[in-house]
Amino acid sequence: MCVRILDRTLNAAISMDHSERQSRGIEAGFWRRSLFAHCPASVTLLAKRKKLSRSPTSYPHRLGLLWAPLRPETTPPAIASHSVSTRIQALNLLLERARAKRGVALMGICNVTPDSFSDGGRYLAAHDARTHVDELLVEGADIVDIGGESTRPGASPVSVREQLERILDVVRHAVGRGAFVSVDTTQPDVAGPCIEAGAALVNDVSCMQSVSLARVVGSTGAGLLLMHTRGSPPDMAGFSQYTDDAYGDVVRDVLAEWSRAASRAAAAGLPRSSLLMDPGLGFAKNARQSAALLTRLREIVVALDVPVVVGASRKSFLGIVDADASPMQRIGASIAAALHAARAGAQILRVHDLRATRQAIDFARELAAKG
Repeated sequence: MCVRILDRTLNAAISMDHSERQSRGIEAGFWRRSLFAHCPASVTLLAKRKKLSRSPTSYPHRLGLLWAPLRPETTPPAIASHSVSTRIQALNLLLERARAKRGVALMGICNVTPDSFSDGGRYLAAHDARTHVDELLVEGADIVDIGGESTRPGASPVSVREQLERILDVVRHAVGRGAFVSVDTTQPDVAGPCIEAGAALVNDVSCMQSVSLARVVGSTGAGLLLMHTRGSPPDMAGFSQYTDDAYGDVVRDVLAEWSRAASRAAAAGLPRSSLLMDPGLGFAKNARQSAALLTRLREIVVALDVPVVVGASRKSFLGIVDADASPMQRIGASIAAALHAARAGAQILRVHDLRATRQAIDFARELAAKG
């Protein structure tokens, strides 16, 4: 009986968006307080029926509450090979749902840092970061991307310990709120604990400089968002500063270099189905090169068999149309870039100004439907 009730409840939850799940109490806290306490065997039996996990200390929620521990003192074991695609199935379901709703999924940014280029320090305090996660979800985020290390030009590396102190509790909070969580890190020792806490995606802005990261992601069944870049943030000369002759054809070169990074990830055991691609606007590119990638984004989408993610939000290359604008004054250009990327076939937009971006996309679709 418990298994049938849980099965029906999970299937119902799959059809709801975040606000609906919240309003009906379908969140991690509900499962922790009642399901495991009253019928722990149902979790194991349902997992076997759905072939999702052999662990009774984790439960399958395909819209973000993936592998979140039911008991705070326990940690999910390594996921068996036959079930490594569960998080990817959840991501694919999320993307299908977002595509049907507005044509593209929205990834809200939560920088738990003192020095990020746009909002550094604003969410460094744990309370402020948790509040921002809640705001992003209310505004319509499909994914929440949480990071504890700035990637602005010249940024100093942040230790594993410091990153985890900044973001691990925020990740747990986001998972508990029903979010599909991405963790923005290049460090395998940061990614592992965050995945254990419930994150389902790792955002690697190093273009696979550490194959150990791919091993961690592959062994846990999480997804890997692999962003194109060259070098690392401390090596970057400045915002949108890169030589014009650094690329022959910027689209072809970025695709070729990204594909080599993807091959390194595959050699480390990461399935192709677990990959997403970000062309890395603003990373090892000047403003003209970033603008060219965005202009020709459709070529990138067509060339690849993985979802394409675009992060143009507030970046310096948008100053092409307003050189004196600060990051907070680039919202108009950011939204224009988001609309273009969505039309070109990007499946995820990584944005700071989530509500404004959502309104623009939804209203543009409303006008198109009535035109």
